[in-house]
Amino acid sequence: MVSLPSDDYFSSDFYTQTMIDYIDSNLDDGKPFLAWVGYQAVHYPHQAPKSFIDKYDGVYDDGFEALRVSRLEKQKELGLISANVELDPEFAKTTYEPWRMPDWEALNEEEQAFNARRMQTYAGMLDNMDVNIGRLLQHLEDKGITDNTIVIFMADNGPDPNQLPLSEAYRDWYKANYDKVYIEDFEGDFSDMGQKGVYADYGPGWAAAAAVPGSYFKTFSTEGGLRVPLIVRFPGVVAPGAQIDKFAYVRDILPTLLEVAGVKTPCGTYDGREIYAPDGFSMLPVFKGEADTVRGEDNPVGYELAGSSAVFQGRFKLMQNLDPKGTGEWELYDIETDLSELHDLAGEMPDRVAEMRSFFDAYAKEVNLVPVPEGYNPLEQTVINAKRNAGH
Repeated sequence: MVSLPSDDYFSSDFYTQTMIDYIDSNLDDGKPFLAWVGYQAVHYPHQAPKSFIDKYDGVYDDGFEALRVSRLEKQKELGLISANVELDPEFAKTTYEPWRMPDWEALNEEEQAFNARRMQTYAGMLDNMDVNIGRLLQHLEDKGITDNTIVIFMADNGPDPNQLPLSEAYRDWYKANYDKVYIEDFEGDFSDMGQKGVYADYGPGWAAAAAVPGSYFKTFSTEGGLRVPLIVRFPGVVAPGAQIDKFAYVRDILPTLLEVAGVKTPCGTYDGREIYAPDGFSMLPVFKGEADTVRGEDNPVGYELAGSSAVFQGRFKLMQNLDPKGTGEWELYDIETDLSELHDLAGEMPDRVAEMRSFFDAYAKEVNLVPVPEGYNPLEQTVINAKRNAGH
């Protein structure tokens, strides 16, 4: 058993201070530094200092759908998305009920209060992370190195709707490791949700709101599952407030940092072993305004995870989500205009579908992709794994 560093330990606070200490430890050696901070936020269990959670009292009392709508309208107001973007109202493509949109009005008063506090807890955890990122940026400022430092912020996947404690296979584990997990544990008082010994996640309703304007969730190949924020701060290169509405992929980050640092892309051999060169593209020309896109039509990207597949090519995305996540059909969307993926273009553009499917087949062969078995459900697989390993 590992002991925590202090009684008031909170991971985001600790990670931030530790990174500040790392930066200071050799700041004067004349060498550039690479720092990566992988916050636990906002992975469940959702927890945060109570003041951050209480800050959002009443904010989420109108429920899931109201939040989805208000966020969509705010994004349109800020010019982040087109005024024509709509929301998927039902998430009807999935046949798995725990991933469908729940009805806020069908909940009783206690259930609504429980769920509102769950979203408050998530928001408090995110707010605290934002404050800590501010601490890091201020430290760079205090040390006089802001103008010579590129900062990249991004998430790793779309929101997670899963509620593992609702599975009987996990119930004993959660009861043994947390003081409070289930609505009945709180006896009507949810004020200590998000505190030490209390478990919280937030379920498909709030996850759907977090995915706006996209649809569906983590492990899906929809925009709600894959599209994440990418925020870059690079004084003198990226203008404050600049917005670039073009596709880039996670594999493009390493080539970008290499170019910024003036380091040649590794290739050949090292210590007798072959080096597999990064296959991304630098985003720096786009940051500088020297190019319109990171990846054009001739640089498509293949993707697969847990039975959900996609090909990105220019402004188009071809995707497939096997049952129970989706219909199993290959669907084609213009993801520059149809962020919720409501208007399937596959029937109108069969030649493009064929071209992108051919690319995916080649990609699958190249990476030795192993197809999932029929009916594969990643949430239910975790239950199978838990039973097999007798642990979580």
